Amino acid sequence: MGIYKKLKEAPEGWTPQNKEECLSRIENGIKRNEEIKKNATGDRLTEAEEKITFLTAKKTEISAL
Repeated sequence: MGIYKKLKEAPEGWTPQNKEECLSRIENGIKRNEEIKKNATGDRLTEAEEKITFLTAKKTEISAL
């Protein structure tokens, strides 16, 4: 399961046990979706953009903890 799905399914108020590891996984997820976005079209492009937006917001939220 990828970081996007794990964060989407996380209960309200969840915090990571290892903040730095979580941020690293989020950063890797953003990079992976940026690569997908370069060649994607249609639904795949929309999905990649949605994931990037969500992961970026979570990165900011977790960084502030």
